[in-house]
Amino acid sequence: MTKIVKVECTPVSTPLKKPVIMPNTRITSIDSVVLKLTCDDGTVGFSDSGDTSSWYRGELQESIMAMIQQVIAPRILLGEDPRCIEKIVAKMDLLVRDNNQAKATVDFALHDLKGKLLGVPVYELLGGRTIEAARQG
Repeated sequence: MTKIVKVECTPVSTPLKKPVIMPNTRITSIDSVVLKLTCDDGTVGFSDSGDTSSWYRGELQESIMAMIQQVIAPRILLGEDPRCIEKIVAKMDLLVRDNNQAKATVDFALHDLKGKLLGVPVYELLGGRTIEAARQG
């Protein structure tokens, strides 16, 4: 059985070419968290939290990283089989109230990891292709 042995969070700040100006704030960068889950066989799954601006969702880089590193990783992820996504998500929902962006970041990394372990793209895990091609333009 494959197990998760390492959980790493990396804060990323991407500067904007032009600031976004809002009534109460000026946004000059997009901050996010990149999550890396590593299995005992060396397989790695990644995800990105998306924008963590406090005006947008309320979760910050620091809170997402703390929730994952100090709560979710040691109490749920480490030692788990990443292919059991539903079981892991259910445990997260029981242990962690709110913090949806942190939990979604973990969920996305688990799907990436499971797809790599099974040798299939994530869209196959989610039900497969529904259309042959998307219209462009």
